[in-house]
Amino acid sequence: MQVLDFPPDLSPGVVPVTVTVAGQTSNPVNFTVTGGGGGTQPTVLDHRVTGDQLGPNAPCVPPPTPKSTFAPTDPFVFQWTFISGFQNGAMIRWEWIQPDGSIFKQLQGPVVNPNSEVCVNDAIDIAGQPAASLPGNWQVRVFYNGTLIATDNFTISGGGATQPTVLDHRVTGDELGPEAPCNPPPTPKSTFAPADPFVFQWTFISGFQNGAMIRWEWIQPDGTIFKRLEGPINNPNSEICFNDAIAIAGQPAASLPGNWQVRVFYNGSLLVTDNFTITGGAGGGPQSLCRLELSNLFGAGQALGAVWAVPACPSQPDPLSATTASSLQTTLQNVLKALDLIRCIRFDRTRVTSLSARFPGMPRQQAIQEVGQLIEGEGITFREASTPGPKNQP
Repeated sequence: MQVLDFPPDLSPGVVPVTVTVAGQTSNPVNFTVTGGGGGTQPTVLDHRVTGDQLGPNAPCVPPPTPKSTFAPTDPFVFQWTFISGFQNGAMIRWEWIQPDGSIFKQLQGPVVNPNSEVCVNDAIDIAGQPAASLPGNWQVRVFYNGTLIATDNFTISGGGATQPTVLDHRVTGDELGPEAPCNPPPTPKSTFAPADPFVFQWTFISGFQNGAMIRWEWIQPDGTIFKRLEGPINNPNSEICFNDAIAIAGQPAASLPGNWQVRVFYNGSLLVTDNFTITGGAGGGPQSLCRLELSNLFGAGQALGAVWAVPACPSQPDPLSATTASSLQTTLQNVLKALDLIRCIRFDRTRVTSLSARFPGMPRQQAIQEVGQLIEGEGITFREASTPGPKNQP
């Protein structure tokens, strides 16, 4: 075995290495050279946490709006870093530290960008996700080729704060409104016909805190969110009731028979769950694909083919660049939107969303292989129409 020595001043980044034996040269293998002993480190021009929604192509100027305190109902928190002296292929790592000091999330990968001045970002979701129930002081650390270059602190409030007491809750066919009294309670009802005008969800609580965020999620029979409503309620009283509704007769819900669920959240924490049924419709019998559904299915297939063709092109960078990954992610979103329009078949989206999230920095051959598996039917699969109960959608 021969050990190859690299020059000590070799710049950090991705280095392709080939081996030549008897005139035959192997395919290149990429090695990552980290900063380690004395490699040039970049200059941090700016860094911050923000509530602005960023992405792989977010501009460096102007910088995002700084924010240090987040509510459990905030959708996400981004960490953004702007550096100069960046070396193409450098490894960037984020460590998100939760209030107990342990790592909540870690993300690491090479950033392919030929420019000297670049900005990078990463994020965690809050609302409806585990972070919403972890209030306290958080920290996010950014590493460049294994060396810490930035640290930002922020707070997630609420979450574990005082939760109200649920006195009563139900679904009803009674017509309610913002001024509906708490007593007497509405008439409970669990089964609705397609001709019923509406279904209301009603909740009665004590220990309410003025300005608290209330969210309803109406879950249709296939497990996806049919309607979501969220907003603050301004009421100085401790005991209050509130309600939301969906229309049935003559509206899309009338053609979605089956078991429904409605969930109510208080400041991002699940408060109550109610179930009801809408009868009628197709009655669960066989359904045929019509012209519109076939057109949508064909469009989704075409979009998948377009995704495969991009990494298959030899001129594309290897691994995939941030720009290429963002374009592929957008096309995959179009695939999912087309599939969502085919209501008579339910699709398992997990493999599609997982692949989309892993595109940044993925080797070309891996991208070609995994997209090919989706096209061959190994990724987008049908769910049995008779599967009971709601499912979480990724």
